[in-house]
Amino acid sequence: MPTFEAVVGEIDLTPEAPVIAPRLLTRSQAAQYCGLSPEGFSAWVGSGRMPPPIRGTRRWDRAAIDIVLDQLSGVMRAESPPVNVFDEWKAMRNARPPQRNQEH
Repeated sequence: MPTFEAVVGEIDLTPEAPVIAPRLLTRSQAAQYCGLSPEGFSAWVGSGRMPPPIRGTRRWDRAAIDIVLDQLSGVMRAESPPVNVFDEWKAMRNARPPQRNQEH
């Protein structure tokens, strides 16, 4: 039978660094996050159930996925107003007519 010191000496007692969940997810990570296969996740994206990746990337925003899942599960209504100031700013910005370049 091993001694107490031998057993304790094998245990790593150094504190682990905290795990930081990434905000941006690959297709595979987003699928796993939703409990879907990558193919199933792609089908949900294609059908409009899930948001597309962030424009110009191959990454999905975990927060956007959470909002959609909350809407699908009934936790949050789809017709709810924007949930934050940034969404309101984007809505106002997109509502403005584009500015023309004026040459002098």
